[in-house]
Amino acid sequence: MSKKNLFFFISLFFLSSLVADSAEAVYIDYVGAGHADDVTADASSVDQDTPTYGAFPEYTINGDGLTGNQHDAMWESTWTSAFGSSAAPSPNPARGTSVWIYYDLGYVYQLALMHVWNDNEEEQTARGCKNVTIDYSVDESTWYELGTYEWPEAPGSPSYTGFDGPDFGGASARYVLITANSNFPGNDGAYGLSEIKINISTEPPDSNSPQPDPATWASNPAATSPYTIEMTATTATDPSGVQYFFDETTGHSGGSDSSWQENPSYTDSSLAPSTQYTYRTMSRDQSINNNQTAWSSSQSATTDPEDTTPPTPNPATWSSPPAADNPWQISMTATTATDPSGVEYFFDETTGAGHDSFWQASPSYSDFSLTPETQYTYQVRTRDQSPNQNTGLWS
Repeated sequence: MSKKNLFFFISLFFLSSLVADSAEAVYIDYVGAGHADDVTADASSVDQDTPTYGAFPEYTINGDGLTGNQHDAMWESTWTSAFGSSAAPSPNPARGTSVWIYYDLGYVYQLALMHVWNDNEEEQTARGCKNVTIDYSVDESTWYELGTYEWPEAPGSPSYTGFDGPDFGGASARYVLITANSNFPGNDGAYGLSEIKINISTEPPDSNSPQPDPATWASNPAATSPYTIEMTATTATDPSGVQYFFDETTGHSGGSDSSWQENPSYTDSSLAPSTQYTYRTMSRDQSINNNQTAWSSSQSATTDPEDTTPPTPNPATWSSPPAADNPWQISMTATTATDPSGVEYFFDETTGAGHDSFWQASPSYSDFSLTPETQYTYQVRTRDQSPNQNTGLWS
């Protein structure tokens, strides 16, 4: 069967006042041309014993086997996975290698209620998907989990009407992924699914930007070191969710824009010391339209001067001078030093008979495997953890 002959049972769910006042929701099946031609299906595997007549994942979206709302019990109108080795790497990396069936709707829609016909092949209903996880995505990059569900086994009768699955609640999606975590006892090692239908909300697309608009600042840009500036936009609100963008406008060395992000705070790093940078921010919603606010006011901050000062005290001093613990070990502790960027210590054995330390965070050091009745001499110094690694004088 060619792709042009497929018709996807997505439905239009009217949310108009006429329908809201009705005792029953009104659906119009989306059949034939238009967007339906762009719907495709894929799966982790296919039963290769029946490649000509059935088993393909598109049989779950082409209406084959359906008469009205009743699905037949024939194998030719059902997706069947490979036997025993039906798992494959998932389109959603979070699902790993798993058993799945996957739909590309061709366009971004606002999805509503799903209706499912589990594997209804006579005497093979145990192949049906029992425990499933459903994910959806707009771009095949960022995935959202709708939930994990227990689906009932089909009866294997030709009058099977299926069941209502989960409601997407108007979530925007182009891609829908169903991961089959288990099937039913007595199965023959394969998984299957007969048909799905997803209703599409026809509620008018969101055309409203997040609030506040224009964007505003919760915390203006401020230097936190010679190399970093931090800032926070006012938390914006929108029913579809919000993303933020921070724009550095001077072009000075090291200054960088953010990407679109869900966090209203941003830190620009790798900046030049004693340099002024200017920022503005905006937000957008996560609806199909990605409605954007106007830019905030521009605010400037100047990075701190470059750190050229070693830790204090300088020169380093001893809190506990070197002393023998036993014939083979000497221990010592430097005075704890301070520096805004953090401190490291280096212990140097100067006679050449003992062992130096590495640069270390601890102010204490023990030299092991020494020779009894031998004199050893040590000195210590510190350095900060700034990019300059300013090093103090020896004790």
